[in-house]
Amino acid sequence: MSGGADFQLAMEQFRADFARQLPERVQEAQGFLQAALAHPEDEIPLCELHRVIHKLAGSCGTFGLREIGDTARGIEDLLDPLLAQPQSRAGKLAPVAEQLVLLATLVAEA
Repeated sequence: MSGGADFQLAMEQFRADFARQLPERVQEAQGFLQAALAHPEDEIPLCELHRVIHKLAGSCGTFGLREIGDTARGIEDLLDPLLAQPQSRAGKLAPVAEQLVLLATLVAEA
């Protein structure tokens, strides 16, 4: 087997492994969102949600899962101002929750 074919096979395996982990990562993000909703004064769950989503946005692009990556990037764009201005966070997580539902749907279909 040539080096190119070996590389292609390895990338396909990495992509398959990554895709298998996606539902768990989305569940992790949903858990952080629930914690952020339950305790809006605590910024740690929101920071952790941002971390998970940021990693998903970047990794999905690497593995050719563009629609999932774009959706994650959109969630990240919603989270950025909430992290920058904690005082304006209250009541502004609904769009994040809606986009996480969309993300979970896309992952289930992938």
